[in-house]
Amino acid sequence: EQILFLITIFSSFAFSGRCSDVCSRNDFPEGFVFGSAISAFQWEGAVDEDGRTPSIWDTFVHSSSGPNGDIVCDGYHKFKEDVRLMYDMGLDAFRFSISWPRLIPSGRGPVNSKGLRFYKSFIHELKRHGI
Repeated sequence: EQILFLITIFSSFAFSGRCSDVCSRNDFPEGFVFGSAISAFQWEGAVDEDGRTPSIWDTFVHSSSGPNGDIVCDGYHKFKEDVRLMYDMGLDAFRFSISWPRLIPSGRGPVNSKGLRFYKSFIHELKRHGI
């Protein structure tokens, strides 16, 4: 059984420049799976595009004048760049959540074809890069 490792701490060492002096893939057992994860709310943005409706979380963060998830990392538009970065980092796996208001905007009923197309394209890009 392979282990999925969220590389939050590992990547912080990598970006600090200390990881190359401290650890490498050779320090992990054969078959170890390097991966990362995101949540749709923290990554996608594009909250009012292509039929997506507000989530409970969207409503909550808009109840004050603080930060919100309208743009965030803009993964909805930049997913190909993000997948390329994952590939360049050598990730083997990636866990993501689905924005249900993007996929099923009314909460019940028909699937939003544009939302489905986004997730299919995103998954295809991950697979194309071996992730």
